[in-house]
Amino acid sequence: MTKKTNRLFLTPFSCPDATDHLLRAALETGIPPERMLYLTPSPRKLRDTQLRFARLMGRQAFIPPLFRTQRQLSRDLHLLYGRTRPFPSELKPVLVQRLLAPGPAKPTLGYARVVANFIRDIKNHVPAEQRPQLPEIFSQYL
Repeated sequence: MTKKTNRLFLTPFSCPDATDHLLRAALETGIPPERMLYLTPSPRKLRDTQLRFARLMGRQAFIPPLFRTQRQLSRDLHLLYGRTRPFPSELKPVLVQRLLAPGPAKPTLGYARVVANFIRDIKNHVPAEQRPQLPEIFSQYL
């Protein structure tokens, strides 16, 4: 029986050519590419990494690593192990619209969509430990 070892490679955002260094280091371990998982923060970075990996391999055919954004991986894991249904993104503006004004003067669905997208962007781009300071930061602009 062979012992499986997992390796985790991390690179800081400030490192120039970090993706190429990371991919080379992972390939130098001898692990076949199809057994690798590459996580990236955005779809644009994911596509760039896929192209870089293909150039680095230099072969016509190979089985690539599993490339995923963090959101894609969380959805995949939820599909496999989750016990609840995820809330459909198409319905989020409707929920936001109802939460904004429970009375007869409801904001438009377009406005609710903008608010829902703003909330999503805050969750994606502001670290959780900085979110409590957001009301104070926003009040400076009012």
